[in-house]
Amino acid sequence: DPFTKLRKNKIYFLMLAADKLLLESNYKRNAINLKGKELRLHYDNFTAISTQAAVLIGFAVAAVIELEVPETCPWLLQLMFHSSTMFCLVANFQCIACTTIVSVCGTSLALRGPDGSVHAATENMFKERHHIFRTFAAGLISLHAAAMFASMIKMPTLAAVASVIILLHSVFCLFSLAKRVHKGFFYDESENASLDEILLGPSFGTLMSKRKLRVQKTNEETERPSSNQVVLDI
Repeated sequence: DPFTKLRKNKIYFLMLAADKLLLESNYKRNAINLKGKELRLHYDNFTAISTQAAVLIGFAVAAVIELEVPETCPWLLQLMFHSSTMFCLVANFQCIACTTIVSVCGTSLALRGPDGSVHAATENMFKERHHIFRTFAAGLISLHAAAMFASMIKMPTLAAVASVIILLHSVFCLFSLAKRVHKGFFYDESENASLDEILLGPSFGTLMSKRKLRVQKTNEETERPSSNQVVLDI
């Protein structure tokens, strides 16, 4: 009966469409879970950076309050010490403010925003990391400079020279570390893995192949090769 065959083919099409929607929803949920893990990673990283920036602020404040500059100290050396100390304070203040605002706004957008907010929040937090890293690095280097000038002010000549050499070596090691980390861990952002690559990856193709084989087997058992060909083409 052609009407019976048409009705059964329609049922096959509906089942296939339902399976396709279920598969797409599962992969969308997995992609959202992956973005949620990335969002949590950025949040934890920003929290760790803000904690270290607060520690550097404590060192800078202690240097401003506790260090008594002699009146015989050259004015240029005093200027360099106070300037580097204030620069350290400002840079770390900006680092803490940026990490706090980005973390609060990013998590709020991801949890309370419209559809696609998790992806938007994660991408914006990823972009803001450059500014956060630069401000933290500036605060760390300026604290080294403040320690150099403080050693020149308070220490004898030989001790001051030794301290300056040690601090310069520390700065050199920091730059070497930054260069090595940048070479080993950073990459071209145009090569980022996107959601499209996840959805169209090998696992997705494997599942689709298995589903097609199962549909083919079912159709062969019911001896309907024409509908089998239609399902495989879809």
